[in-house]
Amino acid sequence: MKKIIIKKIWFAVLALFLVGSSLEVNAQTTDANAPNANHTIATDYNVSAYAYGTFDLDNSFVTLNTELDNMKSSYDTKEYRYYWLVAVDAKRNNIALEDALLINLVKVDQEFGTTNSAIQELYNNTVNMLQ
Repeated sequence: MKKIIIKKIWFAVLALFLVGSSLEVNAQTTDANAPNANHTIATDYNVSAYAYGTFDLDNSFVTLNTELDNMKSSYDTKEYRYYWLVAVDAKRNNIALEDALLINLVKVDQEFGTTNSAIQELYNNTVNMLQ
């Protein structure tokens, strides 16, 4: 009787181990195949996503701050808000500039309710300015 109970326990432990291993492999596969959130943003707004290192952070930060200084009377514009959000995320929050450019499109779109073409123009003008 003891041997039967030990065998059942052993099989139960083995079954749990196999099920747990299977779930772990499935979770890793799902994560590996998940779309990059920033690529999704770029696709949603029909803009290009750039690889990390495309833009020089220090030069871009200076450029964004210069633009912000030139826009002192335009605090309530989508351009000012976008430049400010990108600069803060890239420099203070240590978010890659290439990611900050995309992430903040969503924020500006939500705040100002602009059209996709206006968002595309804002993004493309900013990218051209930083290159």
